[in-house]
Order: sequence, then C-alpha cells, then structure tokens
Amino acid sequence: MKRFVTTILVTGLAITVAGAAFAKKPAGALISSAKIAIVSGDIERYAEAEDLLKEAFDSYGPIAEGLFLLNQMQVDYMERTADLDEKEAYARKMIAYRDSLHMCCENKDIKKKFREDCDEYIDKADSTAVKYWREFFNVGVGQLDQLNKASRNRRDATDSANIAFYDNQIAALTDSTITNLTIATIFDPNDYRPYVGISQAYESQENFDSANVYLAKGLEYTEEKGNLLLPLAYNYINGGDFCNAISPLSQYMELYPQDTANLVNLAICYNRCEKFDSARMVYRDVIALDPCNTDALMSIGHYFNQQARNANDSSTYYRDAGESAAAQKWMKQRTSILDSSLYYFETAYACDSSDIGIAEQYGLIAFLQGKYDESVRAYTQVVQLDPGNLDGWLTIGDAHLTQKQFAEAIPAYEKVIELQPDNKEILERLVDLNKEEKHPKEAAKYQKMLDALK
Repeated sequence: MKRFVTTILVTGLAITVAGAAFAKKPAGALISSAKIAIVSGDIERYAEAEDLLKEAFDSYGPIAEGLFLLNQMQVDYMERTADLDEKEAYARKMIAYRDSLHMCCENKDIKKKFREDCDEYIDKADSTAVKYWREFFNVGVGQLDQLNKASRNRRDATDSANIAFYDNQIAALTDSTITNLTIATIFDPNDYRPYVGISQAYESQENFDSANVYLAKGLEYTEEKGNLLLPLAYNYINGGDFCNAISPLSQYMELYPQDTANLVNLAICYNRCEKFDSARMVYRDVIALDPCNTDALMSIGHYFNQQARNANDSSTYYRDAGESAAAQKWMKQRTSILDSSLYYFETAYACDSSDIGIAEQYGLIAFLQGKYDESVRAYTQVVQLDPGNLDGWLTIGDAHLTQKQFAEAIPAYEKVIELQPDNKEILERLVDLNKEEKHPKEAAKYQKMLDALK
C-alpha cells in the first residue's frame, strides 16, 4: 500500500497522517481509552493518555477530539502546580494544542469523522484561553501595583533592615509580575497590555533596554501608538541613548504635532546626538507654535554662536596662513551669523527679561556686534538681578568707555573694584577717567590703591 504523509506540529508531538500497512487499533478505541485515563483524575495516568493519543495520531493523523483532550490536560497540569515557570510551560503547550486543533478543523483534507464536534471543541479551547488570559493579566497587574508601592517604600527607607526587606520584596515581585504577564501574552499575543505591564516592571528596575523590547512588541498590537511611543522614547533617554530616542519621539510628534514640550525634547535629543542642524529645525517648529518659547529661542541663538565661532576659527586659520582675502571673507560671515544669534537672544529677552541667563547672552552678543546701548540695557538688568555679577559691571563699563561716555563708565568700573579690589587694569582706567572728567581727588584715590598693589 502506498503511504502518504502530512504533518501538523504541536509542542512535543508530530502528528502524521499515514496510510496503514499493518493492523492498528480503531481510532475511537484509542480516544476512549485516553479519556478513561484522563477521567480517572490520576495525574500519573495522563502519560498513558498521551501515549494512546500519540498512537492514534500516528495511525490516523490529526483528530480534533484528541487535540482537545491534550489541550485540556495542560489545563489540569497548570492548575495542579504552584510553580509559575511550570505554569508557563503548560500554557505554551496548551496554546500549541489549541492552535493545532484549529488547523485540524480547518483542514478539509482530514476525514470528516476526525473533525466531528470541532465547533464545540474550538469554542471551549478558545474560551479557556480567554479565561486564563484574564486571570494571569489581572494577577500581573495587581503585582505590578505592589511592585510600584514597594519601590516607593524602598526610596523612602533609611534603615538597612528595611532596605534589605524591600529589595527582596521588589526582586520577588518583579519576577512574578513578569512571569504572570508573560503567560498572559501566551494566551493572547495580540493584546498589547501585558507587554506594557512587563515593560513597566523592567522600568522599575531601571532596566530600560528590556523595557523597550516589550514596549516595541506592544506597539505592534495597539492602535493608540502615542501611548507607547512616548515611554519608549523616555526609556532611551533615561538610559542615556538619545540617538535611539529620536525615532519614537519623531513618530509621536507626527501624531501630536502641537505638543511643544516634547518637541523641545526631540530637539534636545538631536543636540545630544550632535545633529545640530536637525535640532535647529525642530526648534523653529517650536517657535512657530510658541513664539515666546525661550528654550527654543536660546537654543537657536547658541546654535548660531557656535557657527560664528567656527567662522572665527576659519578666519584665524587663513589670517595666520597669510591669506587675508579668505580671512576677511570668514570674518564677514562671522558678523552675519552673529546677527542671527543676536536676533534670537533679543527676542528671548523681550519675552523674559527677568531671566539672568537670557539677559547675559543678549548683552554679550550685542556688545560683540557693537550694539553698545543694547548691551548696557541687558547688563543693567543682569546686575540688578545679581549685584555681584563682575562680568556684568565690567561689560557696562566697557560699553560706555567704547562710546567715550566716560562719566557713565566710572560708576560701573567702581563696582568692579568693589568686587575685585586688586584689578590693576580697572584701577588704571579709573585713574585716567577721573582725570579726564576733572575729578582729581577720585583720581588720586585710585592711584593710591594702584600704587599699593605695585
């Protein structure tokens, strides 16, 4: 007799459809004998039932009732053990037999009598999977809540004994949370929620790489991708991986383009990944949404500052090489770039003049660009906010001096000497300025201070 073979793979079992060349027991007898062994309730007789079912499959190929019985045996095994790892192994076999049951019932090449009552068997197997998904998911979520509470208590603990207790509790809860939720994914791999729970368990341990593995899996099965893209990005950020955070943040911004806070974070990631041009473009998008976003304004200002420094370095290089034309070209470019920088700092200052960092940057670039009145205005705000700011008083004095406003320069330089009495250069200036302004007593006073230093 010619033999033919078709195989459906299930965990630990290859089922073969084969034409018989030898006497074999009837399929019904083998199934009935297996059922008797199972109904006995004696777990040790389950191996006998498995052997009988394997014989039936080897002789006749897939049989729906036999696959259903194997599925239900795994349920019984799973219920009789308290070990989560064993439960996970039985769950995998249970779903493998359930899937093979579906394949058997859908395969019209298998004899109809071996596919009897398929609807009933599939309904029961599927319902059982749903039941256990819910059970393991709910237990996992409950343990995740306990884990988060234990982690908070651990952060607040100071006593070494309490710290050790919470460390042990956290380790145990983390393992069981992950295992319970992993079992839930076995029963329904297309539901994103258990993957998110597993990722949160790993996040509590600051294991951001593992957390992101499961967030990425969850992303495959949810339509609300923004809810997972953002934690995925922040896990990369928390792990110091700013470059890999760019992709999920960019995808998130496509979904929520008005979220300026996370748009700023995307620009920060570009900067930390040294993609400065991309960062500038993102900051421009931020300003389009929020014209007074000083973080974005200042960041673009700093971007142009760096470009100006690069141009200045190029100018110096060509000047030292004796190529004056090239040096002048780069110096002209530096001036143009600083104009752009000044625009953004000035805009930020107009939005928030109370921020000392903004005022300092605006005042500095204004001074470099010869906008001395603007520089004085900005640095006057700086020294009002911080009277001990030496650079502020010094720049105010220099700005007035450059414009030959000697009377205005003197008070600023006097503040410098109050803060730095041994500054010989400023003492010399005060001597000269007071002579110029016909203040001989003041000139003599600063000359005496200068002589003492000499």
